[in-house]
Amino acid sequence: MTSPSSSMNRRDFTLSMLAAGASTLIVPRLLAQSGTAASAAQRRVAKVAKFSGPGMFGIHYDLQPDSSDPRWLKDVSAENLRTEWKKVKPDWIQCDCKGSAGLSSYPSKVGRAKPGLTNDPLRIHREVTRELGLPLLVHFCGIWDLAASVEHREWTRRDAGGQAETGKICVRSPYLQERLIPQMLEVAVDYEVDGFWVDGDVWTMQPCYCRRCRDAFEAESGISDPPLVATHPHWPAWLAFHRRSYLEYAKAYTDAVHARKPDCLVCINWLYSASIPDPITLGVDFLSGDANSDDQITVESRFFAGRGLPWNVMTWGFIAPPYENTGGLNKSAPTGQFRAYAETCQGAAESLAVGGGAIIFARPTQTGRLITWEHDQLARVAEFVHARRAISEGSSGVPQAVVLNSASSIYTRSIRVNEIAGHLADRGALIGAVHSLLNAGYSVDVRNEEDLKDQLNAYGLVVLPESNPVTASLVRALTKYVEGGGRVVLSGSFVAGDPALAEFAGVAPRGETLSGYYYLPADAESSQIKGPWQPVTLKGAKEFSGLLATPEAGDFAGTPAITVRALGKGQVAVIHGAAFAAYTRDRSPQLGRSLRTLFRTLWPNPMVLIDSVGNGILTSNLRKQDSRYIVHLLNRTITSQRETTVRRHVEHLPPVGPVKVKMQLANRPTRVVCEPADAAQPVWEWSKGTLSVTVPTVEIHSAIVVET
Repeated sequence: MTSPSSSMNRRDFTLSMLAAGASTLIVPRLLAQSGTAASAAQRRVAKVAKFSGPGMFGIHYDLQPDSSDPRWLKDVSAENLRTEWKKVKPDWIQCDCKGSAGLSSYPSKVGRAKPGLTNDPLRIHREVTRELGLPLLVHFCGIWDLAASVEHREWTRRDAGGQAETGKICVRSPYLQERLIPQMLEVAVDYEVDGFWVDGDVWTMQPCYCRRCRDAFEAESGISDPPLVATHPHWPAWLAFHRRSYLEYAKAYTDAVHARKPDCLVCINWLYSASIPDPITLGVDFLSGDANSDDQITVESRFFAGRGLPWNVMTWGFIAPPYENTGGLNKSAPTGQFRAYAETCQGAAESLAVGGGAIIFARPTQTGRLITWEHDQLARVAEFVHARRAISEGSSGVPQAVVLNSASSIYTRSIRVNEIAGHLADRGALIGAVHSLLNAGYSVDVRNEEDLKDQLNAYGLVVLPESNPVTASLVRALTKYVEGGGRVVLSGSFVAGDPALAEFAGVAPRGETLSGYYYLPADAESSQIKGPWQPVTLKGAKEFSGLLATPEAGDFAGTPAITVRALGKGQVAVIHGAAFAAYTRDRSPQLGRSLRTLFRTLWPNPMVLIDSVGNGILTSNLRKQDSRYIVHLLNRTITSQRETTVRRHVEHLPPVGPVKVKMQLANRPTRVVCEPADAAQPVWEWSKGTLSVTVPTVEIHSAIVVET
């Protein structure tokens, strides 16, 4: 295998290896390793990319028995599994193994098996998957272990009052070495599973006030009394200590599995996701997360796609009320209504469009029997995914617009160890920034600070959505990027008050911030955005849009809402309020138009732009596959709602169209078609470096394939 050239960045090398074939994949971070460890890690990454890569389809079963009820798992049978899987034709299976109740779905000799278990469901799953040639991964809960917590109170996490948090384990307790690792090795070796999907782990982390944690924190920081409330000045250090404690714990079990069974995969649900955008230091083999929100799927898929490992975003196959959606505990039967075909395909298409695998979270009956009609529908979804394999596999992203997902910004404002949730309010401005760009017609990536700095010059437009603080090194990189012709959008009332950012943006603060509601002009209308807004004085920038005091389009408040500064060959724009957080909460067409106008003024001619949509909402993603470009088109006119009082299912999607796309190409393409084969076919013309494509309709997802 040839070595990557010195000019090729980590992401490009990873994508080129995927394109070359999973069997020869080497993740760049493994190049720093040597010998057997690196070779084994490379083989594991190649293994998962082979069955969970673009255009592949998997099913995740998450039953989690929580009592001695004899009905649990009694109907798991090889015949039932074989019949349903032959119908669906999945590429891999993830089955239940150990849930949050701490009860295993097999007769464990190490842990606590479900009382009254009369068969061996895990063995049955392993035998049928082996018969059908399917990889088998297991759903295995870690920190959330009720049985271990009850049996060993000394292992249980302690709250600020010193009380045991029944069900949650301290990562510094003997649980790791005495229960968790031995049980994982039991499953890996005795059942020869292909990997673990570890759940109930990183996202359940909270501060622990047991003596072990207090002593370790004092030894590390010199602070003898850890803070009890989030307002304490030592709170950030206390949370950072627990993040490090978690990584030590997770590294121990990951390394133990790999050492005992080198070909066994380890993935930790939501680790290194958009909520944990740290550099990857743990030896996990792929990335994944189960998403119960359409916006979450959109953002996480675009962030996972740049992390340099195989990945998938799991779509919940059902909708359940928020108080019932965790599975397992305090439940006599699975809850949730299976989702309609159209919305399940919407979730799968989001992953396919950015190079990931598709996996659906399904629920068997309480007895473990797979539900016939639900698997009839999963068979249709599998057909949808597999029909798009040819335009997904072996492709790499083409950088266009990018949104910063800043770890320093997340951890500065965080009051929890990890901000992992599907709720919009917990995701800040990131969701709003991604969707405003998508709805403006751009192809969008999401990157952390380290990767963004490495890849900055590849992008035509960079957005920092209320990212505070911005490190000095990133400000320097952005300055050089803009001077060379780049375009940057910053947002937030803090920008003018930060000396480095203010100089970069060509503004200075003027007076106190404005609280309450103010408005952005949107043609003859306006959009409401809650303060604070920062009045500014222009120091080289120009006013792009004035702030309105009322919803009336001409009622200006006497200060710019948006400023733009020309710097070298490029431009810096600042929205002096929390516009992207507002778009996360309320995706109003007025605010969408305001942001669209700003983006298109700064960058009117990206390589690919959705020029117009006749009706509905459609988003895109641009990828390259050998010598051809793939423009994925996703119908997002209607998506599911999962509010407390509303659980809306999307049974039918109104077709979007006509869709007009413009693409900058130096030479006339040899062929332009839409895939898969049953998609509506385009009309196109090329003139003076611009390809204009009109697609009559898009049902759920199709892709424009441009052969050059």
